[in-house]
Amino acid sequence: MDHIEKVLNVQYVFVLVKNDAEIELKIDQEDFILNADDELDIPLEMILRKNHLTLHDLYTMNVQKLLFVRKDDGHSITLKQICLDINL
Repeated sequence: MDHIEKVLNVQYVFVLVKNDAEIELKIDQEDFILNADDELDIPLEMILRKNHLTLHDLYTMNVQKLLFVRKDDGHSITLKQICLDINL
């Protein structure tokens, strides 16, 4: 398989993890931005907005975890995990 084809087969998603379900929010190539530290970034609020959601919706949906996942050639790799069920 050509290197370019491998790169094109990579997909990134945010996964909202609830007690009874997981919801995938697709991240398109144009959603990546270069931040002030010259690093690639994906603003969560932008992905939520594209899916007609807000941070408040995550709370009301009782989302426990947010996962940043790389899907590559049939394999899923969790790159970052954020726990949202923290009681302050």
